[in-house]
Amino acid sequence: MTPQIFIIGMPRSGTKLLRGLLNNHPQISILSIETEFLPYWEKNWDSWSGEELLCQYDNFARFYSKVVNLPYFSYKADQGSLIAAEEWYRRCENFSVSGVFEALARHDAKADKDMIWGDKSPSYIRHVPLIKKLFPEAKIIHIIRDVRDYCLSINKAWGKNMLRAAQRWADDVTKAKKDAENFKEDYFELRYEDLLEAPNDQLKKLCSFLSIKYEPRMLILENPTENIGDAKGSLSIVQQNSRKYITRISGSKILKIEKISSRVLENCGYRLDLAEAGVKEERMNPIFMTFFQIVDGINLFKYSIKKRSVGSSLSFLSKYFISSGNRRINK
Repeated sequence: MTPQIFIIGMPRSGTKLLRGLLNNHPQISILSIETEFLPYWEKNWDSWSGEELLCQYDNFARFYSKVVNLPYFSYKADQGSLIAAEEWYRRCENFSVSGVFEALARHDAKADKDMIWGDKSPSYIRHVPLIKKLFPEAKIIHIIRDVRDYCLSINKAWGKNMLRAAQRWADDVTKAKKDAENFKEDYFELRYEDLLEAPNDQLKKLCSFLSIKYEPRMLILENPTENIGDAKGSLSIVQQNSRKYITRISGSKILKIEKISSRVLENCGYRLDLAEAGVKEERMNPIFMTFFQIVDGINLFKYSIKKRSVGSSLSFLSKYFISSGNRRINK
C-alpha cells in the first residue's frame, strides 16, 4: 500500500522548504496549502451524518456546504481551484474521515494512484496519534528548528510574543516526540539546521525512510518556498539561515527562552548559550500565555489585512483559533 506523508513542525521551522524539496521527487505530491482541519473533522464527523449516510449524495452535498467554509477551501476558491462536490464525491472510495480526506488530497495534489500524497500542516504536531489512527500507513516527518531562531522568526514574521512561542515550542515538540515513541518505524525526525548544512545527506535519509530512490533533482527548487523572512524569494537553500538570534535577540531574552525550553533544547541536540546545563525549566504563567495568545491573534490579523481582503483576513484568523482549538482538543 502506498503510504501518505505528513510533515509536522512548528511554524517557521522549515516545513515549507522541506515540502518544496520533497515535491521535486517524481513519486511525491504534497498539498500546496495546509489543511489543518483533521482534528475538527474527526470531532464532528458523526454530526455530519457519518460514514453510512455520507455515501448518499444529498448528505454528502450538505457536508460539502459546511466544510467548504473552512480556511483551506477559502484559499482554494481564491486560487480558482476549489473541488466541486460532485467531483469529490465521485473520487471517494469510502466515506470515512480518511477516505473523504484522501479523495480530496489526491485531487488537490494531483497525485495519481501510484504516487505518495502528502500534507504539510504544522498544527498536526499535536495530533500524531490521530494521524496514525486515520492513516495507519502514514509516514510522519517532524522538522525541528532551534527554539531561539524559531522565536526570532515568528516574531519577525507576525509579531508574536517570543516567550509564549518558546513555551509552545517546548510543549509541542515534547508531545510529538513522546507520541512518536509508539510509531518509531513511521516517524522521521530532522533538524532544520542539518537540512541547511547537508541537504543531500538529509534527503537521502528521507528517501530511504520512504522506501523510494533518491533523486538529485530534489535539491533544485523550481519556485521559492518562502514569501516572508530572510529566505523570501530564494530558489536555493539559504545555508546561513541559522543562529541569527545571537545578534538579533538581547542576551536577557535569550536567557529567558533557554530557561523555558532548556530540557527540550538539549534533548534535540542544541547547546545552551547562556543558561546552565540542567537548569530547571521555568514555565510561562498560564495567565500570560492566554493574554499573549490574544495579542498574537490581533497581530496576525493586522498582518493579514495588509496582504488580503477583510474576508480573507477573518478566514486567516479563524485558522489561527482553529489551530488553538486543536491544541485544547488534545488535552
